[in-house]
Amino acid sequence: MPVRFLGFACLLIALAIAFLQPSFASEPRVALVIGNADYGQEIGRLKNPANDARLMAETLKGLGFRVELVLDADQKAMKRAVKGFGAKLREAGKDATGLFYYAGHGVQVEGTNYLLPVGAEIEAEADVEIESIAADDVMTQMQSAGNAVNLVFLDACRNNPLVKASRSATRGLARLDAPRGSFVGYSTAPGDVAADGDGANSPYALALAEELKRPGISVEEAHRNVRAKVLAESGNKQTPWDSSSLTGAVILAEKAPEPAATPAPPPAAAPQPEVHQQALVDKESLFWESIKDSTDAADFEAYLAQFPEGVFAPLAKNRIAVLSQPAQATPAGPTQTAPAPAAATIPPAAEGSRLVVPVSVKAEIDSYLANLTSEHWALAIARNGSRTAKFRCGQMSGGICWGGGPQEKANREAIKRCGGPSECFLLYERATKKAIVEIVAQSESGAAAQGGGVASASAEASAAPVAGEIAVTPEVRERIASYLGNISDAKVWALAVARDGASVEVLGCPKLNPGTMGARCAGFGTSTISQSLVSARALKNCGGPDACILLYEGATKVSGLVPDPQ
Repeated sequence: MPVRFLGFACLLIALAIAFLQPSFASEPRVALVIGNADYGQEIGRLKNPANDARLMAETLKGLGFRVELVLDADQKAMKRAVKGFGAKLREAGKDATGLFYYAGHGVQVEGTNYLLPVGAEIEAEADVEIESIAADDVMTQMQSAGNAVNLVFLDACRNNPLVKASRSATRGLARLDAPRGSFVGYSTAPGDVAADGDGANSPYALALAEELKRPGISVEEAHRNVRAKVLAESGNKQTPWDSSSLTGAVILAEKAPEPAATPAPPPAAAPQPEVHQQALVDKESLFWESIKDSTDAADFEAYLAQFPEGVFAPLAKNRIAVLSQPAQATPAGPTQTAPAPAAATIPPAAEGSRLVVPVSVKAEIDSYLANLTSEHWALAIARNGSRTAKFRCGQMSGGICWGGGPQEKANREAIKRCGGPSECFLLYERATKKAIVEIVAQSESGAAAQGGGVASASAEASAAPVAGEIAVTPEVRERIASYLGNISDAKVWALAVARDGASVEVLGCPKLNPGTMGARCAGFGTSTISQSLVSARALKNCGGPDACILLYEGATKVSGLVPDPQ
């Protein structure tokens, strides 16, 4: 009798504990949480990542996750933690849910996101790949496990700690595509910077911890609520972003069962938010594509009437302002014509002209063309025609050319060896001429061998800007030249310049993915990618049409307000 009573009492206690504990889904849950704050004197210490990581670890434990918390990890510790995380996911099985949360410094280099370990020694942009952890490596570990659901949250855009080591000083992170069955949440929009927070935690971490614990809502809905809270907290300066390819609702905090009630008739089926949003994006993109080359301001006014808050709205307003300006009388004297759309990745010193070079330089060019092989070659020439420099990708270690694609690397190295974009431009990619400039050898008397008076292609621009020009700083000129020297024909790029000539903003699509409605850009989520979309965002990031103008779409100059770099 006492034994039976004891067994019955244990059963009651077990039932009571089960009733009082929160309800979790039956699937295994595994999480890795990393918080890096103590970056030392060179990069500086962040105030909140360690606190944010602890907050998320406790939150996830309460949601039934088996959590590993790693604080202030160097590269080896981070790599081991990520490797162990992948192993635990594989052990958990195909029904498992994996979650990765990172708080700390993160940067993008040429469209690839890197998470910075403590103790990273980065003196140049090229060191980032060697000293850091690529966010793609974390995604690869999670995908290789073959589990059902993977969730990634990156609170890693607090500022750019590598401005001195970076050629482009790109803000924030690039957009990561979420593989099937995955969700990626960012503390702020791609290319933007998030706040570290005035209190003990960042605004994003506080809102995320609160919303993930909210019973009965999906991860997507929770992140939408996080976005609203952070926008309100930051005065609309910080916009959390996400990318999702989840095939069903993922709910981390199950809702308590409610008493049975008479079921109400189901409401009429409504479009899924993601489907509705994509339809609007496609409609707007098609509308813009149909008018973007128009010379009638009424077309852009019609766009604004239908999409007053559209992504192209700043660009439409800018086009209306330009098209509405009265035509100015042509001044007396030599006629200046607007430059034709550039067909080269770097503009020549004087596009469409002839460049008189020494006979020895002409011989170097002829020798380059005569000795090309099937490898990736490039030839750069000084803007005054005094010298050339060539580069072949096979010259790199082990015959492999690293960094940004073989031909792109060859182009950059040739320009660099010649003296940099301020002194040289790209003349040939392999045997393809990339600059619209005729190379003419000098005769023994110093005149052009093929005759004619030729305006020197290296003539300096007048110090005083002509009407309609913007005087830019030497640093901005260098940035513009660097942009033109490093863009890739396979990607979509845009450059906006401040109207005071003091700064530029560059935006590029790091990766194009095919889609049913057109190509998608890995940096722009589900939006149908177009040159106009990239241009509009570059202008917006620069400060909008009141503060900036769009200077280049790809390698094509779309505004004549700023002289070509000389």
